[in-house]
Amino acid sequence: MKKIRLLPLLLGLLIVSACVNQPQPTAIPIKVVATPTANLCAPENVKTTAGELHQFMRAFDDAYQLASVLPRTQVAPQVSKLQDIRRAVQDYVAPACLTHLKESQILHMNTTINTFLAFLSGADMERVNQGLALARQQHDAYVLELAQLIGATVVVLPSATTVAQAPTAETPSLIAIVNPGDSPISLHAFASMTSALTGALEAGQSAVAVGRSSAGEWVLIEFPDKPGQTFWAYTSLIQFTAGDLESLPIVDNSAP
Repeated sequence: MKKIRLLPLLLGLLIVSACVNQPQPTAIPIKVVATPTANLCAPENVKTTAGELHQFMRAFDDAYQLASVLPRTQVAPQVSKLQDIRRAVQDYVAPACLTHLKESQILHMNTTINTFLAFLSGADMERVNQGLALARQQHDAYVLELAQLIGATVVVLPSATTVAQAPTAETPSLIAIVNPGDSPISLHAFASMTSALTGALEAGQSAVAVGRSSAGEWVLIEFPDKPGQTFWAYTSLIQFTAGDLESLPIVDNSAP
């Protein structure tokens, strides 16, 4: 008969018993704390939020300015850029407080693009000018809404009813304008978007206005520091600092 060694057996049983009776670690619950999402429409955030959307309009305005001074044969590629910018706006997910501003932006872009397409298809200039006038009105409405959202001050252009000091023999009547924007205004040889680009009125630069087109869509100005040299600028892009549009004489704006 084989002898059973009791000591190793007892040690093994003790080890197993110790493992069985060992207390199991208690699971510690993990609490997930959600990071609060910033309210993009809060007063302290809306200016930055609106600024992101406004970047599209700034790019669109730049592309429009270039397209407006190109000959008909070179406008098509620029219109394609305008369409790309509009598509980017359509894809942009705007918060609730900017929904209407985004719609206003797209409305202006649609009118501008459709006007250029009509121009490319050979539409008469009266129709083109009407489209541009509507686009400018929509742009002004957009700028006003943007200013209200971010709490900016809107400068209202003087109207024909503005009270002005009567000119005397010693003080001749002077009608002056300024570029109120933050980018240059293109100047043209004639009151037409297809006429040659002759220069630019820099941001904050002033000039003397000497005439206007029959419909009032263009203003003829004397270029600063170049007496006797006159060029045409879009009326909606300038601001009158002395006098008003109605005080200007109508000048023949047709190309020779």
